[in-house]
Amino acid sequence: MKRNKEEALAFLRENHGFLLICHDNPDGDTLGSALGLFFALKKLGKDAQIACGDPVPDKYRVLPGWEKVRFPGEIRREYHAVIFVDCADTGLFRKSRELMLDNSLCIDHHISNTGYAAVTYCAPTAAAVGQLMLDLILGLDVPLDHKIAQCLFCAISTDTGHFAFSNTTKETFCAAAELMEYDLDIAELCRQLYRLRSPGNTRLIGRCLSRMETVCQGRGAYMEVSQADLRETGAAGFETEGLIDFLRDMEGVELCALIKELSDGTCKVSLRSNGGVDASQAAGRFHGGGHRGAAGFSLAQPLSQAKRTVALLMESLL
Repeated sequence: MKRNKEEALAFLRENHGFLLICHDNPDGDTLGSALGLFFALKKLGKDAQIACGDPVPDKYRVLPGWEKVRFPGEIRREYHAVIFVDCADTGLFRKSRELMLDNSLCIDHHISNTGYAAVTYCAPTAAAVGQLMLDLILGLDVPLDHKIAQCLFCAISTDTGHFAFSNTTKETFCAAAELMEYDLDIAELCRQLYRLRSPGNTRLIGRCLSRMETVCQGRGAYMEVSQADLRETGAAGFETEGLIDFLRDMEGVELCALIKELSDGTCKVSLRSNGGVDASQAAGRFHGGGHRGAAGFSLAQPLSQAKRTVALLMESLL
């Protein structure tokens, strides 16, 4: 696995027809980073497309160019180089794996990155891929503009919890300050990203919190979201993003989990740690990964069994 920024820049300079792949269940970092690079490549006169296996969540439709993100089946097979954005392993973009090419670059910041691409630019100390993307775009001598700046600011802001998580550094603030030179409406952007909530999402929050369970004298906490919950509250699948924060911010909690039932009956588990437990290592027990403070994994188990698995995992760690 190569972690060389210069090789990543050479890849971007030497190729011309690009496909940028976001991970399934996209967040602000994968979308904002991909869109920022998309606009930069266009400025260089290169052809670029963006693929994602799931729809762009409503709150990220404030980003310029969000409609350029296509489902895998809508991609023109005219590209010769693939860029994986914020994807530590191929399991994170299962719905787009058919689009892979050997001529590939991965831009990532997860310590669990498996090195599946031909070239990997991975910096686990970076707060967000958006921070790395800013560095690459400047390295290509592409002038920033309002569109690129808004996309990259979203990427950095969302992956740092609006600059509140422990991954936030001096370099993170410097990157954000540079992007704010391009007339960003921070108040409106943050209202869209962090405060607007649909009625269905509000109902879902209440329902899930009412079923919260704890282990180890409250040091561990978890809750589930079933497919029935989504149907009955009217919430969209992407509106589960952020639910786990209610558990992480509860007094006494060291490790928490959100268990989401998928449409095929299996489950996806998101983990958050407040420092004592390495969430990435915990997720690694089930072939998942991520960061020390935030990670995830999949379970080929029904929801009832997945809840027991998560409870036992917490009890073994706390």
